[in-house]
Amino acid sequence: MPKEPNKESEKQKDIKKALKSAYPAFLLRNPLCQIGSPVCTKKATVVHHNQGRGINEVLNQATWMACCPPCNAWVEQHHAEAEQMGAKVSRHKKK
Repeated sequence: MPKEPNKESEKQKDIKKALKSAYPAFLLRNPLCQIGSPVCTKKATVVHHNQGRGINEVLNQATWMACCPPCNAWVEQHHAEAEQMGAKVSRHKKK
């Protein structure tokens, strides 16, 4: 029986390992939601990546925002409004 290939590269595993320790430290420094959408619960428990999760952005803490889960979901459902408030930065627009 052929061996199934790894679904995750070693590089991706290293990134996940780094994030696993970086996220809690970031949330300790930023306990309040930084998005403040209409559904905000105020307590930040997740990290939102305002420029996406591409390989160059995912470890860059300058692109992170502490947020509550409802705000994180709201940003994904309301792209235009989130972009206006700075919670989402398009990679397709020229700077």
